This record gives sequence, structure tokens and C-alpha cells, in this order.
Amino acid sequence: MEEKQRFRSINGYMASQSWLWATLIQYFVEELCHRILDQNNDPQRRLYDQITMAARSVPANLAEGYSRRETSKTTQFRLIDVARASISELSSDLFYQSMRLNIPLWNKDHPYFERARTLGIPQPSYGSWWLADSQKFLLGQIDRLRPWLANDSVEFSLNVLLILCERLKLMIEKSLNQLHQEFLLEGGFTEKLSSERLEAKSDQAQDSPRCPICNGPMQRKVARKGGNHGNPFWSCCQYPRCTGTRPWSYN
Repeated sequence: MEEKQRFRSINGYMASQSWLWATLIQYFVEELCHRILDQNNDPQRRLYDQITMAARSVPANLAEGYSRRETSKTTQFRLIDVARASISELSSDLFYQSMRLNIPLWNKDHPYFERARTLGIPQPSYGSWWLADSQKFLLGQIDRLRPWLANDSVEFSLNVLLILCERLKLMIEKSLNQLHQEFLLEGGFTEKLSSERLEAKSDQAQDSPRCPICNGPMQRKVARKGGNHGNPFWSCCQYPRCTGTRPWSYN
């Protein structure tokens, strides 16, 4: 029976648009905080910590959620939902800063609103070492987006960040809805393991000898006591209704 590889690489999130945008937003939010928060308005750096930790939480929970996709749909769903809550918190923090700084927020008819809302990044193509490749890709996008997200005008950068936060929130909500549909159609980790276990037992039964008593399929077992303790043998799949056995060397 061919062995299946259930657990694969967990770095796939580095190519997802939601994680890429979350990481870029985190980077530029930290730059913005350095510009608008200082010793006078944030002497204990609590505002800085609050805003930057909310920004950090988004890509961190997206990455962790993606990493749990093969072992727990429930945990994956919860972590991505935490990312959604964090981007909402970040948006709220930036909204408050716009009020504190008396920065007017753009309406949809603003000449730059639609251009900011449709800012895009290409889909990356990574090689064999995703860490280095994703860093190179993100640094390139930071340089390209700097006129938008690190503009000389704080008003401009703050407005673009708020628009992108709202767009990322929609992207994450779309992911949650897709996860929900996948769970309804495919089940979670436990259901998949049970299905694979039944499939493995079926494959094993096809390759196994027939029972000398009932002629049914047999399965591998290991003796737990007696002179053959620790040695494998063939046992009838109908045990204990049928007690047929064969030596493991039987072909």
C-alpha cells in the first residue's frame, strides 16, 4: 500500500494576498506611528504598542491559521477570525488618530479614493527557499507602495491605510466564508482521519490473505502475550466473531 503524506509544508500563507497585504500594512503602520506619536502625546508609548501590536496580530494569526489547516479546521477558523478582529481594532485605532490629528477622511468621490482601494500587488513566484524569496518580494513592494503609504502628507498615508484596512477585512471575511463552506462539504480533521483510516483498512484488506475459517479478509496484528509476544500475525477482520489466524509469513 502506497504511503500518503498528510502533512505538507506550512509556508503557503506567504503567497496569499491577505497575508502579503497584512504584512505590508503592518510595516507602514509602524512607520506612521513613528511620525505621529512622540514623547508629548504618547509618553509611555502605550498608544504605539497598542496600534503596532494590533497591526502585528493580523499577519501573525493568518500565518498560524494557515499552518493549522491540516490538523484543525476549527482552530484555523478561530485564528483567522482573530485576524479579522485585529484588523478591525487597527482600523478603529487609525480612525481615532485621524480625529486626534483633525485629519479629514476621504469620501468615495475623492479623486484618490478609488485608486487607493484598487491598489494591487502581483502574485509572487517563489523558488525553493520561500523565506528569502518572500522577503525580497515584500521589500520590492514596500519601495513601490511608499508614495502611497509613506507619503510626505500624513493625511494622505493615513487615509490610504484606512482604505486598505477595510479592504483587507473584506478579504479575510471572504476566507472565513470559504472555510465554512469547505467544512460543510468536507468535514474537519477528525472526519478526514476517520475516512482515511477506513480507506487504509480497505486497502490493507485487499492485499491481505483470506481467513482459513470464514474466507474473509485479514488484518495485521501484533501478539501481546505468549511465546510470540511482539511478533506480527494475520488475524481475521471479523474477530472476535471469527478467530481465524495465519502466520505473518503466509503469502
